[in-house]
Amino acid sequence: MLLAINWRSLFKSIDGGLTWSTTDSPVRLKSVIIDPNNSNILHGCGYKEVEGEWIIGYIKSTDGGVNWTHSYPSTTEPGLWVYSSCFAIDPTNTDIVYLASVWSIGYTYPDKLFKSTDGGTSWNDITPDQGIDFKDILIDPSDPNRVYTTTNSGIYRSGDGGNSWQVNVGWASGTRLAMDPDDANILYSGDDNLCFKSTDGGVNWIPYQGDLYGGLCEKICVDGENSNTLYLANGSGFFKSTDGGEHWSPSHSQVVATYIHFVKHDPSSPNTLWVGSRNNGLSKTTLATNKSSSLISSYDWEFIPQFLDEEINVIAFCPETPDGLYIAMRDG
Repeated sequence: MLLAINWRSLFKSIDGGLTWSTTDSPVRLKSVIIDPNNSNILHGCGYKEVEGEWIIGYIKSTDGGVNWTHSYPSTTEPGLWVYSSCFAIDPTNTDIVYLASVWSIGYTYPDKLFKSTDGGTSWNDITPDQGIDFKDILIDPSDPNRVYTTTNSGIYRSGDGGNSWQVNVGWASGTRLAMDPDDANILYSGDDNLCFKSTDGGVNWIPYQGDLYGGLCEKICVDGENSNTLYLANGSGFFKSTDGGEHWSPSHSQVVATYIHFVKHDPSSPNTLWVGSRNNGLSKTTLATNKSSSLISSYDWEFIPQFLDEEINVIAFCPETPDGLYIAMRDG
């Protein structure tokens, strides 16, 4: 099953993207995570109309996206608006949600990090330091008390579910985080033409440029079968590394010079990689790891015609069906 989302609709496919059905939706999704225990439950960061205003926060659907509840941290400060920048859910207990938000209080715009343990009903401020901008949140699936967040002031880690935080030693930053599925102590942070790597659980980081270009990282992920293989997306397209992030090669294809928002490895098909872009919609290759080199050529990609000229921001797979895929677009 595939699901694509725009401002007002969810597009669902059960035949690998050949045909689509549509369901109206009252929310506009910025990002989405499918509940690992029930694919009808969607967790998201997005907009919902509240008393005539579009407010962004944590949103949740229990019926596959037809209806949504909306939650965001409240405050008694005057002149407040909230813009949520990133979120994550505990894969072992999806009532635990982490949400980073930019707050407007007077003429200041502080970033805050919140945690909910009751599915968004109430929120606790767990911001590690003042004056930092949150870019991404990562939870260790093998130990959900280990939480990481990358910021403009370094990469923070917690071993107790956000009660206390430690920042990295030395220089490290980034906009997106990824974890080696075989070794939770190996972490990656994609940044502006850089890839940082840690082998000690986020304490120390090594920067690699490795022929990266194109600006800020939009997404970085580790291959599900070979953890030395990584994929990175940015404003110049798609890059692949076969040596744990030290060196990178661009994809010489139609996805080069295309602003790539998201890269997702198909968990049921190791050689299939999906890419969501700003101006070329949704593409896929079935030769992600079969190539003897890191290069993926123009002949290795195919577009999904239903999404040409669309902007794809998020791609997610349905955990209950091998062909299930959720896609969040610019308009939702």
